[in-house]
Amino acid sequence: MKILMIFLVCITFPCVTFAHPPKKIDISSIATVVTITVTHPVKDTLTHYIKLIEVSLNGKRIIEQKFSLQLDATEQKTTYQIPELKKGDVLEVDADCNLYGDLKEKVTIQ
Repeated sequence: MKILMIFLVCITFPCVTFAHPPKKIDISSIATVVTITVTHPVKDTLTHYIKLIEVSLNGKRIIEQKFSLQLDATEQKTTYQIPELKKGDVLEVDADCNLYGDLKEKVTIQ
């Protein structure tokens, strides 16, 4: 039984070691166009990637986009048109890694 436990720990430990949440989220807007850049450096964009980006406007979720890979080894970038966006609105972005962790960022539109 002890050997089985050691074997399982040795198999699962490398996966946990290399999994990490997103490092940073940049949110920028020009008028009603919002660009979101999630910094998430990975070695293999097919097996370790940002799997979900959710965008909330003034506390109400308005966008939920799922991904099956990361297009770039350093970041996941996406752009949305939000017609109702105006000065003073609060945008919150939640980005989830497919292996481990998430990161949230808020910005008030200037």
